[in-house]
Amino acid sequence: MDKSVNGSRIEDWKILPSNTFPNDLEGHNHVRAENQEILERIFRIVLEIPNDEDVHQARQINHPRWDSLAHLSLIAAIDSELGVTLSDISDAEQITSFASATILLGEMGL
Repeated sequence: MDKSVNGSRIEDWKILPSNTFPNDLEGHNHVRAENQEILERIFRIVLEIPNDEDVHQARQINHPRWDSLAHLSLIAAIDSELGVTLSDISDAEQITSFASATILLGEMGL
């Protein structure tokens, strides 16, 4: 199973410096501003991220509320709110952080 988008391996996304945001990732398509706001709201609600915390720092590997149920809830909310279908398991597996979700949606043209 190919785990890359535009030549960037998913494994690399898991080790991004904590100060790296999606717009800092050159060479990737970026999600539209209105969809990024929706994505931020989804992450805040599902992962219970307070407004005073930076949602861009949310990563599956280090967020205490990001378990398998939260992951499925994120996927379902993204599907519902943005009108996409992340039916391919590899799409769902690629979402391991806010940054990776942003990149994936940008690659989908959102």
